[in-house]
Amino acid sequence: MIIISPFAQKLRNGKENPKNYPYWEQFIALLKQAQPDAQVIQIGVKGEIELKGVDVVMHNLTPEQLLKLVRTSTAWLSVDNFFQHFCAYYKIPNGFVIFGQSDPNIFGHPENINLISS
Repeated sequence: MIIISPFAQKLRNGKENPKNYPYWEQFIALLKQAQPDAQVIQIGVKGEIELKGVDVVMHNLTPEQLLKLVRTSTAWLSVDNFFQHFCAYYKIPNGFVIFGQSDPNIFGHPENINLISS
């Protein structure tokens, strides 16, 4: 069982988060081609797009449900969102996080020195 957490929370202005990875469906197709028996579970919150190719979609899990699920998984993949921090806190191995460049004007903090925006 492979868990994917494909989306980060929408921005305050309601726009899609630029941390989201746009190629999940292609990734899932390639994964299924290489591992036809792999069960892919998408987690997230109600209202998020359900990706083509996943076997199960689970929304709005409690922390206890999420911990039980991820502890029984073979691997997990995520964008930079809550889930990767959750897995790090509980020391859940076998995870991959897809990072892209974060715009410091969106994700930066005024008290930090953001080298990209300098």
